[in-house]
Amino acid sequence: MKIKILTFGPLNIHLASQQLSIPEPCTLNELNQMLQHTFPSLQRYPYIFAINKQVVDNWELLLKDGDEIAILPPFSGG
Repeated sequence: MKIKILTFGPLNIHLASQQLSIPEPCTLNELNQMLQHTFPSLQRYPYIFAINKQVVDNWELLLKDGDEIAILPPFSGG
């Protein structure tokens, strides 16, 4: 299964946006573990995930082929 990873802010330095192949089925939690194992420097930064432009906090959500996963650093609005 292929997904697209988008990164922003300081996370771009550690994990440039790219397309990844991941096993199926795969949860958001499993993807997070794979990313932290492959890119250990991610562990130093807080971040949240958005799937297909929707911020999510359900770590057991199953990813689908073609999903766009954004890894977002902390941000503030005003």
